[in-house]
Amino acid sequence: MKFAVIALLSLLSVHSYAQQIIKTDITVDGRGDQTGTTQRVQDRIRMGFTIDAAGVVEIVGLIGTGPSFSNDWVSVASNNNSNGTQNLAFRNLYLRKVMGNTTVEGGAMSPEATVGSAGLGAAGWVDGVRVKTSTKIGDFKVVAGSLGDFNTPDAFSRKFQGNFIEIEMSKKVFDNLTLTGAYENFNGDNYARGDVKYDLKIVGDRVIHLFADALVDVEKNAYNYEVGAEMDLLKTIVNKYDHRLDLKVYVSHLDAGMTDRSSMVSAFYTYGTRVTAQIGGKLDKAGNVNWYARAAIGQTNRYDVGIQIKIPTGSKKKKKH
Repeated sequence: MKFAVIALLSLLSVHSYAQQIIKTDITVDGRGDQTGTTQRVQDRIRMGFTIDAAGVVEIVGLIGTGPSFSNDWVSVASNNNSNGTQNLAFRNLYLRKVMGNTTVEGGAMSPEATVGSAGLGAAGWVDGVRVKTSTKIGDFKVVAGSLGDFNTPDAFSRKFQGNFIEIEMSKKVFDNLTLTGAYENFNGDNYARGDVKYDLKIVGDRVIHLFADALVDVEKNAYNYEVGAEMDLLKTIVNKYDHRLDLKVYVSHLDAGMTDRSSMVSAFYTYGTRVTAQIGGKLDKAGNVNWYARAAIGQTNRYDVGIQIKIPTGSKKKKKH
């Protein structure tokens, strides 16, 4: 993929400057799940970094496991003999330049985290250019590039297709209400997307986060949606033990009428409507070890439990060459 190659060449070309690794992280996950009658034990490894190249540009990368855009998990045991092999690849590698309230990024970029059934899976990629800016009117984002080659996690091997455009505006209406609207064009189809986030205050800093999102394929008259609530349960009840027991409950729908887009969202495992309940939280104060248990009830039921370990790596400076 040409954008990824450009990013790597830029990394090599700044060898004569002082470079500083300003962020590194290694995350190891494990989970067991039952989807329908299929049972699996899976793991995944993600290694991310951000390098400040002499204050000129940041180089951002993610090396991770997984066979496809929507799957960065590798099966280590399964009752249907679908065990996978561990593989690591540059899923993301891109340049970032921050200029005041404007950020420009280019390369094999990670999709920005969005709520549930409308957003792209965070483990995937968008190969192209992204521009974000904050104004008094609201926050704006424009993305143009390639959203495809879904079975090629290696950024250096993907083919650029030039089939994706996204224009988004987000506005914080009140302190506790945020609205987002977006237009997408993907493979010639037009999509409309909207998100609503509202923080319902109970007492002091204790809140229930309410959210809703929808994605509509205008050409096919197909749609995804998600509506739900989440809260820090112990914080809300006893006002301590921050994020030791988080609760999230939501209803979501993924439309089989837009298979190419629905299969890329973070909530995907099958199509149809489902009700999901999830509990989890951090096991240590720093939040380096987290757990969750989740049940999704719909046309196909799914139950999974997992643990996530973040390995602190710190930052270091590289000497001038």
